[in-house]
Amino acid sequence: MQEKIATICAAIDIGSNTLRVVIARCSSSEFQILDADEALVRIGESVNATGEISVEKQAHALSVLKKFKSLAEKHAANTIVAIATEAIRKATNRDAFLQAIYEQTGIEVHCISGDVEATLTFYGATYEVSQRPQSPTRIAVMDMGGGSTELVFARNLEISWHTSLPIGSGWLHDRYLSDPPTEADRTTALTFLRTYLGGLTSNLFLLCSWPRGERKHFVTPCPTCLWSRR
Repeated sequence: MQEKIATICAAIDIGSNTLRVVIARCSSSEFQILDADEALVRIGESVNATGEISVEKQAHALSVLKKFKSLAEKHAANTIVAIATEAIRKATNRDAFLQAIYEQTGIEVHCISGDVEATLTFYGATYEVSQRPQSPTRIAVMDMGGGSTELVFARNLEISWHTSLPIGSGWLHDRYLSDPPTEADRTTALTFLRTYLGGLTSNLFLLCSWPRGERKHFVTPCPTCLWSRR
């Protein structure tokens, strides 16, 4: 019998709040996390304020990515896959930033769409559930990041509906909350969320053909299981 060959891969996520890396040994029958690291950079803070990634945020992110690259090399990673999400999607100087990353680290970053982010979120969040002998018939996944929130509904592990909303924890903080937030801040933020999400949540189960009386399985991804699949 031919022996299954494992590959060491590094996955990097450039999020609106946090940059993360997960390094794992992967094969068709094995998934073993070897190392992981993260850093709070808050790229979305400058994008929310000015529409672009500031010089300071770029320098911080590049420093972190160089550290991640060294960690991947330490574990002799065969492949480095890097993605960027909402804050980078919106930044007016996105292309220049991604080019600077490539020139200074050799890492090619893929800026993914909200639809792709929702899909990857689902498969990362449900990885362990999918390995069970009997997985739930219907699953809902919600992932609130710094700049966006992904919602996914699935039946028999097949996605039936998904969306990526351009609101996240960092975005809400920068737009509505002081530090520490006041009661008035919280009321304003809650009013916005109720208004923004009202139409969506009232029709969500109808959109997904999900009977209201049926038992549902909800999953909120933890960083490790999510980024290891990304």
